[in-house]
Amino acid sequence: TGGGMTKHVPVTMTVTKGSTTPSIGLSPASLAYSGTVGGANPAPQVINVSNSGGGTLTWTATDNAAWLTVTPATGTNSGTLTASVNLSGLAAGTY
Repeated sequence: TGGGMTKHVPVTMTVTKGSTTPSIGLSPASLAYSGTVGGANPAPQVINVSNSGGGTLTWTATDNAAWLTVTPATGTNSGTLTASVNLSGLAAGTY
């Protein structure tokens, strides 16, 4: 006993960087509508957006047809998009 011995123990710590890459998830991955010429517009449908990765996901939604409207246009991480169609002026066919 005694003497106040000191022992040094080497310690190593590794810190890794977690995934900070955002990745967009959509559910469902597609929508389908049907309607009748001159009839009422089909009910709007929703698409759930999620960040299935890390970090912060900033997303933008756009529509590419005059008869289609998607809102909201932007969001961060999770959100819900509403997709609406307008049959006005459309002839019978597949769009």
